[in-house]
Amino acid sequence: MTSGEKYRNKASELLAQADAAKHESTRAKFKNLAIAFMRLAEHADRGKELTVEFEIPPDLKSIAKT
Repeated sequence: MTSGEKYRNKASELLAQADAAKHESTRAKFKNLAIAFMRLAEHADRGKELTVEFEIPPDLKSIAKT
């Protein structure tokens, strides 16, 4: 799996979390993160290999469960 594909998969996961979120502010945060990961995918596809460690911040994990 290429870096671009990994970033796209993460973006899809974030969009799913946005859809599941109960609060609009939480949805917006997840959507913004998804957009950022799609940009990373575009950069990776253009050969600008980026190494980015990512993990959803704990405060967003707890929000997503509400």
